[in-house]
Amino acid sequence: MTQANQSLANFFSVLYASAAIAVVPLSVIGLLANLFVLYIFITEKFFRKVTYQLILISATTDTISSITYICVYSQIAAKSLNLTSGTIMCKCLFFITMTSYAISIMNLSLIALDRYFAIVKPWARFYRLHRNQFVMICEVIIWIMAIIINFPLLIIGKASLQGTVMCDITEVSTLQSVYFIAFAVLLYILPSFAISIIYWRIIVHQKNYVHPGHALQNQLKEMQMRKKKFITALISITTSYILTTWPFFATAIGVAVTQKTILQIRESSSAAFLLAFFSYPATTSITIWNPFIYLKFDYNVRASAKAICQRVGMISEQRVLRMMVIEDKEHQKLSRNTSMEFIRA
Repeated sequence: MTQANQSLANFFSVLYASAAIAVVPLSVIGLLANLFVLYIFITEKFFRKVTYQLILISATTDTISSITYICVYSQIAAKSLNLTSGTIMCKCLFFITMTSYAISIMNLSLIALDRYFAIVKPWARFYRLHRNQFVMICEVIIWIMAIIINFPLLIIGKASLQGTVMCDITEVSTLQSVYFIAFAVLLYILPSFAISIIYWRIIVHQKNYVHPGHALQNQLKEMQMRKKKFITALISITTSYILTTWPFFATAIGVAVTQKTILQIRESSSAAFLLAFFSYPATTSITIWNPFIYLKFDYNVRASAKAICQRVGMISEQRVLRMMVIEDKEHQKLSRNTSMEFIRA
């Protein structure tokens, strides 16, 4: 190995370790944020609605993904894995995180469909009568599809030792190429297209919708502001998913076309390798940003979060005041005892 190749190998080894170290604290932040959102959805009665129950399921899978990141990447960063244990960890990492992503993106599609019927087709008789059953059946199908689509990752996932453990895939066959293309179509192209079309229909409806009856000028302005915020929220949520996840699925299609593993891509093109390397954490990091997206764009979630923080602040303030009163009483008692001793003396 030449000195240049050795230097490049050392650079990539440092890159793997640094990336693993960076993922751990980010995953901890994501875990805490997801647990906070879960607490809101579970404790607040308002969030028993169908849409929020679907978000609750996504938040649960995101929590599982965050725990998986912490467990796997902390061991990779500590360099405590050999080739065998690293392969097991990489298989579990791929399967759990991508299954979680699949459930989240398909739930977002289901939420978009539910909002479409609620806003654009509120009088659709079939959906009004069978909404809960429809959503429940769709949710079961989503879980089954997510597991089936990602099950091959338990077979083709592997680890390679490049100074530290790097998760990779086995040699790419024609069958695997077909799988990766189907993988990208089912988990990115179709959901992104469906969500974009549905939200576009909702946006057009909201812009053209005229509230029945007569309304005051202030009421009209308030309704227009609500429309604008709602449209902005829909665009932001959709755009964040589409823009954040496209590099990973582009890499999957690239792997299918070239039939090269990630390590083979590194040997042929450093730029293509860096895109492939960072595309996976960029895509799966959506599980970390999801709770912050809910807090940013959903007024009800944000209002509940503020109320909980205020309650916690009030409880903390009451505890501090209680401790100050106790300390003051103890100080007064000590002063009286000291005075009595002085008089006796």
